[in-house]
Amino acid sequence: MSAIKKLINLKPIDLQIIKIEKLNKMLENQCNDLAIRSFSAIYKQAWNNTFKQKAIAGFQNYLEQFKNNPQDWIFLITQCDTILSGWALFYIDKQKQRVIIEHLSIDPQFWRKGLGKKLIFSLIDYYPKIKSFAVVTRTINNISPKFYTSLGFIKTDFSIAGYTEPMQGYELFL
Repeated sequence: MSAIKKLINLKPIDLQIIKIEKLNKMLENQCNDLAIRSFSAIYKQAWNNTFKQKAIAGFQNYLEQFKNNPQDWIFLITQCDTILSGWALFYIDKQKQRVIIEHLSIDPQFWRKGLGKKLIFSLIDYYPKIKSFAVVTRTINNISPKFYTSLGFIKTDFSIAGYTEPMQGYELFL
């Protein structure tokens, strides 16, 4: 059985979540590659070279913000053995005790295995003062809203300044 096939058959509890304190170039490249695989599957109808370049620029922007202000962010990855299976970048709004899910990518081979849920809710271990989660998704994205609502998120008017594409906000109040 191939290593990937074995990993896909693992239960989510067999995967580990690791908090990243400092990003190295190799991990950054792995995260970008995984995000491209994830986004190309989510945005199949809209995926083209222009969309890909915008997505890469967005990933790079999030990663730069993390590098420049790590005290305001929590960066988590999931992996089994040495294979990166997912990553998420969370902005901590300490004033509102809210965590904003700025980026979440799960390798499509690992979808529906509980990794996204585990990444999101493990954040409570790192920031126990959390009162709510918030996220925005592109309105052309019909996969992520189903995922977030399955976790108990509700559609709200939450938004993030600076996005130029139509977005929909979701929040989960703890």
